[in-house]
Amino acid sequence: MAATHFANTSDEGRDEGVVGSVQQIEHMARAHGDVLLHGTQLNSDELVRTAVELAQLADYLAQVSAARSEFLSKVAHELRTPLTIVKGWMSMLRYGDLPPDQVRVVEVVDTQIDDLTRLVGDLLDLSRRESDTLDLRLEQVDLIDLVGQVAEHQRELTEIQGISIAVRSRLEAVYACADRGRIAQVLNNLIANACRYVPQLADGRIELIVGATESAAQITVRDNGIGIAAEHLPRIFEPFYQIDGRKRGKSGLGLAVTNELVRAHGGSITVDSEVGRGTSFHIWLRRSQPGVKVVEVV
Repeated sequence: MAATHFANTSDEGRDEGVVGSVQQIEHMARAHGDVLLHGTQLNSDELVRTAVELAQLADYLAQVSAARSEFLSKVAHELRTPLTIVKGWMSMLRYGDLPPDQVRVVEVVDTQIDDLTRLVGDLLDLSRRESDTLDLRLEQVDLIDLVGQVAEHQRELTEIQGISIAVRSRLEAVYACADRGRIAQVLNNLIANACRYVPQLADGRIELIVGATESAAQITVRDNGIGIAAEHLPRIFEPFYQIDGRKRGKSGLGLAVTNELVRAHGGSITVDSEVGRGTSFHIWLRRSQPGVKVVEVV
C-alpha cells in the first residue's frame, strides 16, 4: 500500500498539521481493536477521524502527565521546608543532654526524617526530569576517584551492618563527562538498594567495578544479595514498582530516579540478576579524555 499522507484541518479550514500515513493509521486502528482485513477498501474519512481522535487522546494524556509532574513538584517543595526545620531541631536534641532511652527515640525519628527528605528529593528529581528542567553541571570526572570517595563514605555506614564494600578497576583513571554530584547520587542509591537485600553480619558484599571501552565508561555495582526474578527485571526501573514479597518500607522511587539521572547524562543503565546469586547494575556514560576541560550546564 502506498504511504498516503492526510492533512488535519480545523472547521475554519486551518491546516493543523500532518496526521500520518495510511500504514500508520492502520497500525493505530489495529491497536484500538479495529479489524482491517487484507484487501478491504479503507474509508479515508474514517481513518482521518480515528487519527484525529488518537491525536487528541495523546494530547490529553500529555496534559495529565504535565499536571501530575507539577503537582508532585509543588508537594515536594511544600514538604521540604518543614522537614528542614524538624531536622534541625532533631539534630539539636540528638546531641544534647538527654537520657539514653530518649536519645534512642530521637535517633529513630531523625532516621525517618532522613528517609522522608530523600523521598522528597526523589519526587523533585522525577518531576524535573519529566518537565525537562533537571539541570546537570557536566565536567570531566575521574570515575575511579569518585567511586572511591562514595565507597569510603558508605563504608562508615555499612560496616555497622557487617556489609563490606570493595572498589576494583584495572585502570588508573577513567574519565567521563558527567555531573559529579548526580553520579554520586546514582551510586548512593544503588548501594542503599543493595544493602537492603544482601546478607547481614559479615556476609554481605558489594563491589564497585570501574571499566571502560574506547568511547564509554562503565561502573558496575554488584552484590551477593537475594537476587531478582527474571519476570521483574523489565519493570525494575518503573516509578513506584515494588517486587512482590519485598516489604521493606520503601517508595519504589530510588531505581526510577537512578535510571532518569543516568539517561539525563545521555547514558544507560542495565541490570542482570539471578535469584539467590545477587544482582549487578551496569552504568554506561560518555567517556572523555584526560586534560580536556568540560564544564557545561544542561
